[in-house]
Amino acid sequence: MRSGIPHAVCLFLWISVTLFSKSNAGSLVVYWGQNADEGSLTSTCRRGRFQIVNIAFLSTFGNGTQPQINLAGHCDSSSNSCKRLGQSIKKCQRRGTKVYLEFICFVPFYYLLLSFLIFL
Repeated sequence: MRSGIPHAVCLFLWISVTLFSKSNAGSLVVYWGQNADEGSLTSTCRRGRFQIVNIAFLSTFGNGTQPQINLAGHCDSSSNSCKRLGQSIKKCQRRGTKVYLEFICFVPFYYLLLSFLIFL
C-alpha cells in the first residue's frame, strides 16, 4: 500500500523523531499487533513486563485516504472492529506503560522503508 505522504515529509518526521525523542534507554519494549496468538493489548500491559508497547502498524494514511491499521487478526479496521483498542491503550497508559503507534512510509524511489513511532 502506498501512503501518499511526500518523501520530504517522511524524511522530516524520521529525523524529528530520531533527534528530539526522549531516550528510553533501559526500557523493555515489546512489538505488539502482528501475531493473533500474542494475547490482547490489555493483557500484555497487565503483565507488567514492558515499559513500552509498540503497536504495529498503521499501513494506510494521508492524501485523503481512510487510515487503516493492520493488527493481524486482533481486529479489522475496515469493519470498525478496532474501536476497543482505544480502551486498551488507556488502560496501558494508566498502568504507566507508554504506548506508541508505528506507521510505515514507503519511499519507492529510494527503495527504503521508513518506520516511525508516534506517541499516543
